[in-house]
Amino acid sequence: MLQRRPPCRNVDSLKDGKAVKNTFWFFNMKRKIFSRIPFVSLWLFAACLGPVSRYDVGNDPVVKIGLLQNLNELRFQTPAAISLRHPKGRILARNVSGPRWLVSIKQVEPARIEYRLLFMATRDKDEARAKLDKVVDAGLLPNLIEERPEYDRLWVAQNATPLYKVALRERFATREAALAKQKEIAGKAASELWEEVKKPASGILELQNLETKQSYQLPSGFQIITDRIEIPNVPVGSGFHWEGTESRAYRGRLEIFIDRTAKLTVVNVLPMEEYVRGVVPSEMAQTFPLEALKAQAVAARNEIFSKVGTRHLEDGFDLCAEVHCQVYAGINREHATTTEAVTATKGLVMKAGGVIIDANYSGVCGGHTENNEYVWSGQPQAYLRGIFDGNGRPDLLGNSLQNENTLLRWLTTKPNVYCNTTQGQIPSALEYTKKYFRWENNYSRQELQDLIRKRTGEDFGELKDLVPLERGLSGRLLRLRVVGTKKTFEISRELAIRQALAERTLWSACIAFDKSGRDRNGLFTKFKILGAGWGHGVGMCQTGAAMMALRGQNYMQILRHYYAGVALDKKY
Repeated sequence: MLQRRPPCRNVDSLKDGKAVKNTFWFFNMKRKIFSRIPFVSLWLFAACLGPVSRYDVGNDPVVKIGLLQNLNELRFQTPAAISLRHPKGRILARNVSGPRWLVSIKQVEPARIEYRLLFMATRDKDEARAKLDKVVDAGLLPNLIEERPEYDRLWVAQNATPLYKVALRERFATREAALAKQKEIAGKAASELWEEVKKPASGILELQNLETKQSYQLPSGFQIITDRIEIPNVPVGSGFHWEGTESRAYRGRLEIFIDRTAKLTVVNVLPMEEYVRGVVPSEMAQTFPLEALKAQAVAARNEIFSKVGTRHLEDGFDLCAEVHCQVYAGINREHATTTEAVTATKGLVMKAGGVIIDANYSGVCGGHTENNEYVWSGQPQAYLRGIFDGNGRPDLLGNSLQNENTLLRWLTTKPNVYCNTTQGQIPSALEYTKKYFRWENNYSRQELQDLIRKRTGEDFGELKDLVPLERGLSGRLLRLRVVGTKKTFEISRELAIRQALAERTLWSACIAFDKSGRDRNGLFTKFKILGAGWGHGVGMCQTGAAMMALRGQNYMQILRHYYAGVALDKKY
């Protein structure tokens, strides 16, 4: 958490590599001099109350959001003066003027890293043990690692409990060796690269005013404090169909440090509710009905409490600002309606069995949501069951969408479900969702095989067939066999399949294949992918939530539809 501003004391700023006294040089005078000049003491007292820290957040937790990583330099601008804070809390410089700034690396002490393969990180010990057994059964040798936090990062008891990691025992000296092993064992168990930092990177950064050329030599991890910071050309949506860049603005503190790759990481440090104010309009259109926005605010807050301490464990921040965690676009998208939704639900989270739940959500479920264990590794959660997204019974379709023929009929019709915005009149805010409800992609065999080869790195020859092997409750594909003339291989997990079948991640894994045409070698010449929905499909369907709100249902009814058996609790 942020430390409160320390009492006013000796303040040195580092300019052009040398320690120089700033405008508060006379703090070093003897106390008796101040006592003889009352008006000077009063002036100094007022100066200590200057704009060093905007936040006295009381019981509102503070979060650290990773905005940018792997930068060679950072350019930003601000309409107001800035103050600079040392990583240990003392003020290095106050009220420094100049709109445009550049941060670059001057000196680096590299991090010492050990590479491992991580199968799971969870706070549920039983879940970790079950995963350990599963990895052992796959013929691998894992370790169960227990990590105890030094403090409760978000003032909630569940985040102060140990974190359990299931990782391969083998350690690797290089990233390349670890990735080679990951590919080798991919058919036995899905894993992610764990860059375990044994010693963090350190060094000196230079902050330069691009107008005056005034510069400061600052330690890695320093903070910039001002009311508004604007960063141009922020990458957004990496790997997805909306990938691009945009200029973003942030409130709070900007923390900049040298990361384990010897590049810059930029972190926004701010109170949780201000963060949620930026998440809601980034994840849901501001023109959606208010009750849907309230449901989104609660779900976004849940995601913070449930995920902090389980992600980005070596990155120096709590959550990232992109889809991997949840999208946070800063203050430019904030709107009176979304802020009203956040304020109306301040501090509210969902619980099941007294524990804050993991409230996953996605754009368009396509008519049926998905079980959590089918999309990610982990134990089934009672509040994240796949349900029919309409007025019928939650189990209306049973397991029928796992049947290829039934799924094909489902994908070629438009059932009366909440997220079906293709029939009847809908508000203009929901027009964009129509294309995601039912869709299709068409490829020639050459186009598709080239795409799969590029996205997977597998040289399988000519594409003979795509064979679904396993589906989730909603029909989402979990295991796919790719049959080639040189080799046959499998792609496991919903997201990996989506990444393999599109240049920028397929909208959904709720898909079926329609193959047609034959060449003289008997190979299919055309492949059509029929699909439903946008996103992983677990938890709340954001489009379904909007349609439920339009039909008069409140945010609690929406949340209970998508998260079975939950109750609201106010955390602060």
